[in-house]
Amino acid sequence: EVDEVSAYARTGEREDESAVIVARMGSGALATAAFAERTLADHQLVLAALHDHGPMTDFGIAAKVSAALGRMVKATSLGVRRKELVTLGLVRNSGRRAPSDTGTSSIVWALTAAGDAEIRGVA
Repeated sequence: EVDEVSAYARTGEREDESAVIVARMGSGALATAAFAERTLADHQLVLAALHDHGPMTDFGIAAKVSAALGRMVKATSLGVRRKELVTLGLVRNSGRRAPSDTGTSSIVWALTAAGDAEIRGVA
């Protein structure tokens, strides 16, 4: 559970607009992540896929995002973005598993209430 989230802009320090996000977890631990403008766009794509199509694996997320963009996006690339969203408390492990594109068992990911609010713009 995330107790507090802070963001620090690093505008002008890099070619791409960027920020650092710090989340204080319920246990007191800190989780940090640095995001560039492109990363934030990818976060929105992952959140939108889960919002529009419900819980799914990284492979399902990649298929929905690829279809929406009209180009191939790798599950491993979006898995990195999904992991960041888990750290931020916006996506969670649903407790279910489903076959991946290779038939191996994969975690089914779902939006948290905070993730749902974020994608609906009411966060």
